[in-house]
Amino acid sequence: MHYFIEAITTKYFDFKSRARRSEFWSVCLFSFLISLVFMFLILLSFRFDWAFLGGVLIGLYIIWYFFMIIPSLAVAFRRLHDAGFSGWWFLLGLIPFFGSVTLLVFYFLDSQKGINKWGINPKGL
Repeated sequence: MHYFIEAITTKYFDFKSRARRSEFWSVCLFSFLISLVFMFLILLSFRFDWAFLGGVLIGLYIIWYFFMIIPSLAVAFRRLHDAGFSGWWFLLGLIPFFGSVTLLVFYFLDSQKGINKWGINPKGL
């Protein structure tokens, strides 16, 4: 939870440093869980014919979605930097299947040891 709060507050626009795997995956996890809660509440509100509440929840979910675009991109770039790749490798995700799988592999790679051009290793190695 600490990494998620840090990503949406102090590191919101930080595209130049490094992020550990735990930071990247905790931001992904909490963002996904909050989206699941929104989806559950939206489905529940329409199930009980509370259309106004459902509309409000959809609006809040859209705001949440757009709010999370920048910190999600930033933590993905920082994760790539930590593995030793440029943030431009994120564009590899535009290639169907191959690009997404390759990015997933990059996100699972261990940190590059020592100092690289994006800063010191956040693990302290």
